[in-house]
Amino acid sequence: MVPAVLPERDIRVLRSALPGRDWARELGAAAQVVKAGVRDGVWRIEAGIVKCSALDDARRRVQHATRTGRAWRFWRGAAWLRERGFLAPRPLAILRGRSDAGAVEAVVASYVPGTPLIRVLASGAFEGRRLPARAQHALARELGAQARRLASLGRFNQDHKPSNLIVTRVDEWGAEVAIVDCIAVRRGMGPRSLARMLACLVIEPTGLGCRTRRSLEARCLAEACPDREERRRLAREVARLVRAQKNPVPKDNPLVQQVGS
Repeated sequence: MVPAVLPERDIRVLRSALPGRDWARELGAAAQVVKAGVRDGVWRIEAGIVKCSALDDARRRVQHATRTGRAWRFWRGAAWLRERGFLAPRPLAILRGRSDAGAVEAVVASYVPGTPLIRVLASGAFEGRRLPARAQHALARELGAQARRLASLGRFNQDHKPSNLIVTRVDEWGAEVAIVDCIAVRRGMGPRSLARMLACLVIEPTGLGCRTRRSLEARCLAEACPDREERRRLAREVARLVRAQKNPVPKDNPLVQQVGS
């Protein structure tokens, strides 16, 4: 395995929503590390966010060649979400290049301003302001509605955890939440899709010691599933999935190292 770094040379534009943009120059300018992983990393540049993946094994190279790699999945996932009215980054370019460590695949996307949901849950605040109870319930309703709509459209976000969701607005009258890690948006799993996404919203905060109040979880469930009998079954399945996660502590603590949007 090699570290994920920005491509430095031999940069090719494989797809671009902004024809004529000099991406090689923009990547060469000052870039701020948002998340540095072993094989995958996130950087902030003037144009937005760059998500890079090292093409360090045969599987990743084949996926890249067949347009099924991480960058291509992000592009398709983000485009699908935006076309259907969800808040998500705008995909700007897919690049391939090289660094001293080897070949790199990268996707450039617009930056979504806001606060990661996991930080809102941990602090109880948004943009430095404590959230009153009515605003917390508005956020819970939005999260339930978002998951319900994804499932109703036959899609499932496999990584629907709070560190991958950005709260762009929340007050007593409503909330807006963006899905910023679009790689794992895929075809649904039938009735299990909704339960899996709701469980993801609970598992990460549980591992970080900031699980929200049960009344807010109930509000989210009620919005996700208005039918009372169906909601009871859904609640049991969500609880089962949360219990089945033997170690809910995330490998990378998003409260220490912010995940890029």
